Amino acid sequence: RILKMYDTEGTGRIGFHQFVNLAQDKQLLEGKLDEYLAAFQALDKDGSGFIDHSELQAYLETSGTAEKEASLFNMADIDGDDKIDFAEFLGMVRAQAFDMQS
Repeated sequence: RILKMYDTEGTGRIGFHQFVNLAQDKQLLEGKLDEYLAAFQALDKDGSGFIDHSELQAYLETSGTAEKEASLFNMADIDGDDKIDFAEFLGMVRAQAFDMQS
């Protein structure tokens, strides 16, 4: 399951960059994976296992940051399939956490 999350190229292996992401996520997620999964599931209103544009837009409207939807979505949607899976969601969380530290 972990390999599938980090094998973004679908090769059955993870390279150095994917390993770095895995290590960063371990630090970021220590004891919080259930919280992030709950947040992901709360955004995934239709239970599809993905967050689509309308689901992210609806959340951002409640937080007053709807204008950021397109850029945030495009940043998170690594594989370009027009939906955000849990691994991409974790990448978005990671990016936002490291932006806040800078």
